[in-house]
Amino acid sequence: MRVRDGNGDDVDAEYSVEQDGELLALILDSASGPSGSRAARNTDYRKGLAILLGRLRTLGTVIQDALVDSAFTQRHGLPEADRRLLPAPVRLVDEPDIEALRLKLTSAQSRIGQAPGTSKGGNSSKRIRLRIRVAGFSPEDAALLADELARPDLPSVLLSPLPAARRSEADPSAEAGLIEEAVAQVAGKTARRGRGQGFQVDQVVKVAVDNCAMRAATEFYGQDWDVEDVHGNQSYDLICRRSGEVKHVEVKGTTADGTEVILTPNEVRHAREYPDAALFILSNIIVERSQDGTVTATGGEKHLYDPWPIDDGTLVPLGFRYLVPGRPT
Repeated sequence: MRVRDGNGDDVDAEYSVEQDGELLALILDSASGPSGSRAARNTDYRKGLAILLGRLRTLGTVIQDALVDSAFTQRHGLPEADRRLLPAPVRLVDEPDIEALRLKLTSAQSRIGQAPGTSKGGNSSKRIRLRIRVAGFSPEDAALLADELARPDLPSVLLSPLPAARRSEADPSAEAGLIEEAVAQVAGKTARRGRGQGFQVDQVVKVAVDNCAMRAATEFYGQDWDVEDVHGNQSYDLICRRSGEVKHVEVKGTTADGTEVILTPNEVRHAREYPDAALFILSNIIVERSQDGTVTATGGEKHLYDPWPIDDGTLVPLGFRYLVPGRPT
């Protein structure tokens, strides 16, 4: 998969994500110059690595290990101790300078795989493997993480974490407050803070909650439908097929009671226009943050609106906030 920058433009750097035991592994392919008829490859290696590290920081990642994983090291059976790029795990949220970390990872490569006594530094853009723990992603979520890292709209700066004691971090009311403040700023006005100290949305928690809801919805519909995750390129999250039927499912996760969720204008438009749309809400999700910063989201109560006549509820125009109709019996 190719890295994309914040504008959505391709960067000449190829990466992949795979399961690596109980961890996930991000693999960045090596760079090389032109040779004969072969064109240069992965010429934006350093830029691509910096982009990926920034997005991993946004997602609350801990790099457990970093290794050179080149064909040479594999062919010669170099032990991991001789291929290691970092002396200890790195919690990315604690790294203020991503470019400095990128430089550390590339500089450490130059001596790996060289013969003893070699004076000249070697290649610093080798194929590398980062073994990682990512908030809300299990080892089976490699494809999901790869897609998430390709999103040009994924923020590159982690928003300030909330205190660990708070468990309303993914409450849609907090998101609504943030949206209201953003709208006020665009309009050149100062947003009024009607709820004490205002609102913060922790991107790490949001991703964990969203992924928890997506897993629950996929499992639920997967009992009777063929389910495909399309949230990366559609205005809804799941497409479900069976015997000629096609259903589009919007999935929402929240730590609150699920009586309101945030909808984008495109989500509202699609729900009104598509004849077989459904809304799946997973409420009361439990969020826990460990001492190393890893966030997990578990549990939750399912609420299904299928079919979903969206205008039976109330749309509050702030971005939108959707007050769901009475709970189905």
